[in-house]
Amino acid sequence: MGGFTLPTPPFHSILPRPPPLRRRPAAAAGEFSGEPTTTKSAFGYNALLSALGKSGRVADARRVFDEMPQRDVVSWNAMISGYLSHGHKNEAFGVLYRMQEAGIRVSGFTLSITASSICSLQHAKQLHGIVFRNGLIPTNTVVANTVIGMYGRVGLSDYARAVFNSMEEPDVVSWNSMLSVFKDSRRYNQALECFYSMRCYGFPVDEFTVSTVINVCAGIRDLAEGEKLLALCFKMGFLRNSIVSSAVIDLYCACNRMVGAVRVFGEIQTWDSALCNSMISCYARKGLTDEAMGLFAEATRKGVLSNEITFTSILRSHSSVGFAVEKTQIHCWICKLGLEAI
Repeated sequence: MGGFTLPTPPFHSILPRPPPLRRRPAAAAGEFSGEPTTTKSAFGYNALLSALGKSGRVADARRVFDEMPQRDVVSWNAMISGYLSHGHKNEAFGVLYRMQEAGIRVSGFTLSITASSICSLQHAKQLHGIVFRNGLIPTNTVVANTVIGMYGRVGLSDYARAVFNSMEEPDVVSWNSMLSVFKDSRRYNQALECFYSMRCYGFPVDEFTVSTVINVCAGIRDLAEGEKLLALCFKMGFLRNSIVSSAVIDLYCACNRMVGAVRVFGEIQTWDSALCNSMISCYARKGLTDEAMGLFAEATRKGVLSNEITFTSILRSHSSVGFAVEKTQIHCWICKLGLEAI
């Protein structure tokens, strides 16, 4: 990938080593399932383990896991997934370490489910070494895409880019993931460079691609580039997607082109919360209180559900002194919808 080259930096483990797996001789899986304690089937144990993990009974799942006479890769993955599904990331990493110590090869599925749940720098560093030691990044596109997303969530855009560079066959998801990473880290010029490279290599764009790049254009107030993408949206019918049309509205608002924002909004036949929130927020940012309230009232009549974003925008438009009656009405709506916390 020309222009996308970066060495992979080293990371070191920073979490304490977990205690060894417990081995208890007495109770067996039948205690939870009603099956006889002589059952040795890995399939049966794995099914029970998965069911317990999905239902939130992770302590029971761990007891079954510890008492299994034999574990296969499905057993380890089920235990890791159970922990991750309920926020027990340190415990999941403990099982992941033991999986390697037991000589079980970490699979692409293992790494994908782990990486997709990570939102902290600490855990991203923990997984980094495991990912590269197993050598799955260059050849396993699904794992690589998940790791790119992980690095993006924790703010390590250079590491995400290094993973992207090492991929043998990036796909559309890979490119979209990198676009999102650059956008979220406000590296707007690199996002545009990535988009141009994506087009140059002949990858097709989708609604996610164009909405991300339009948001980038809004971030740098580049209306000319944004309108090129708008032409592409018209050509490919992407404006039917509310995420795309919302991004276009935000672009016009960011570039102080309210007429354009109103025109695009008026061309959309079907409203939803995302679309209406973008337009209401646009009105609010420009101090157009009556327009914001009018659209809110019309959207409510059409059955479009309001949420925290809706009322945050409306309250912003009424932030100046006055509007006592309107503020009371807004507060009543907030209470009615159970959103008092905002």
